[in-house]
Amino acid sequence: FFFLMIRRPPRSTQSRSSAASDVYKRQGIYCAPLRLLAWEIQERMEQSGRPCNLITGQERIIRPDTRLTSCTVETASLSEQYDAAVIDEIQMIGDRERGAAWTNALLGLRAERIHLCGDSRALNLVARLCDLTGDTLEERKYERFSRLFVLPAPYSLQKDLKEGDCIITFSTRRVHLWKNRIDKLLQADASQCAVVYGRLPPETRKDQARRFNDPESDVKFLVATNAIGMGLNLRIKRIIFHTLRRMTASGETKVIDDYEIKQIAGRAGRFMEDGQVLCMRKDDLVIVRKALRGMHKVVVADPTTRTLVEGRTSDEEDDVEASDDDIKIAREPANEADAEESFTSTIDLEADEQPSSALSLSREFAEEELLLTQAGLFPKFQQLESFARKLEVYERRKSSLRSVFKKFVAIAQYEGLYFIQSYSDFCEMAAIVEKFNMEMKDQFTFSSAPLHLSKMWGLARKVFTGFAKDFAEFNNVRLPPLLKVVREKEVIIPEVYQLGQLEEIHHILDVYLWLANHYESSFPDKDLALAKKEVVCEMINYHLESA
Repeated sequence: FFFLMIRRPPRSTQSRSSAASDVYKRQGIYCAPLRLLAWEIQERMEQSGRPCNLITGQERIIRPDTRLTSCTVETASLSEQYDAAVIDEIQMIGDRERGAAWTNALLGLRAERIHLCGDSRALNLVARLCDLTGDTLEERKYERFSRLFVLPAPYSLQKDLKEGDCIITFSTRRVHLWKNRIDKLLQADASQCAVVYGRLPPETRKDQARRFNDPESDVKFLVATNAIGMGLNLRIKRIIFHTLRRMTASGETKVIDDYEIKQIAGRAGRFMEDGQVLCMRKDDLVIVRKALRGMHKVVVADPTTRTLVEGRTSDEEDDVEASDDDIKIAREPANEADAEESFTSTIDLEADEQPSSALSLSREFAEEELLLTQAGLFPKFQQLESFARKLEVYERRKSSLRSVFKKFVAIAQYEGLYFIQSYSDFCEMAAIVEKFNMEMKDQFTFSSAPLHLSKMWGLARKVFTGFAKDFAEFNNVRLPPLLKVVREKEVIIPEVYQLGQLEEIHHILDVYLWLANHYESSFPDKDLALAKKEVVCEMINYHLESA
């Protein structure tokens, strides 16, 4: 096999385009980190006249005699033969909740050429895996098209709000709080602020991004969590960090790491348009400067003399002396070619647009990053089934799926290059399905459904339990009446449901569709689930569009 590792900093689209061009000409597969990206690639292919399959956990659109497939990485076929494949966001191989899907794709895809798109944190790990498998690795590096400026003055919503601003916070509650503040400040009849966060259905995220990107739309502002880091192309001019602190799964508060700062900050600017990064807190600005300084060569522009001075701003708490190489005269590039070659160029300053000075971040990305050292693994059913047989002989009794799984993980031996990804959700759902008379393979499938019960309200657990019970007892699972029905037609009554309830209902419908793809004859209400999803999305949009 020939592995092509393509690295890109945030907001560089060259690597994905380069890899895709190879796949488009061949029998190829694109493995997306999110359904949104799988949709986008499939739509782009078909708009260009190339039929393309779409395979996700919830959807299967198969075109006859097509050479191309766009899928989520979890659904990638490891038995089909491809000429070329793309695995996007390869750094997710180290993710504690989903990393195993990238490991499976990297080591299991049957393709002559595999393009790996991602950031440099994964490079050393992928190189070590290729050494073990005897594959060839080639690295290509792509740079950001535009410059990125970190502005030194703290951001004030009352004074500094501008079209194209995106405020970053790290909880759903705060997203809606900031959206309401912006709507109140603008005093508009309808909301002019879009939102993006993880619990939001992908269809709604796509619609929110479309409205924000549309120059004819009244939506000019965005509030988001780190969910904007992947899967959406957004015309963000400025990223504003409300905070750098987020709640961990254990309930502790921590500052996000440098990689997350770089990934989010890099969303500012689009193609050849420069972007800006701001913070609401001065102490956060110091952290952001340090994080981005490790990624870029940083110089400070003096707007009065248009020369570069020592690498600090007047209000900077952590003064850093500039090197001799950084103290140069900034010049206007003579042409676009010069602009591409120059790491620094004159900052275009407009009245009221920028503070008195700005940190100009060059486009070259440094190597000083937190490197990934381990790839995720998750036991396959065939492994658990074989282990369960031997365990039954040894213990002289049958064990539940959950017991088999935990014992397997406890005694499994794997090299230092790997880790077992998080399995708390799997075990929580296994505890539900093991109460019913189901084959172990079916228990494994149900427990693998994309449902995070710990993040849901009580309805999801109740409905999922009903799915398992009906499947075990009747092999026939009908969709329960999750929405109010009037005259046999869905009627949108948004005030009846809280936004969180609607999001949970959407997740339940997604799980029904996911299970229907595994047990088509046992889940006959697939079309009804799709229709209800459309209604739920309309109701969610109603909530979000209300000022």
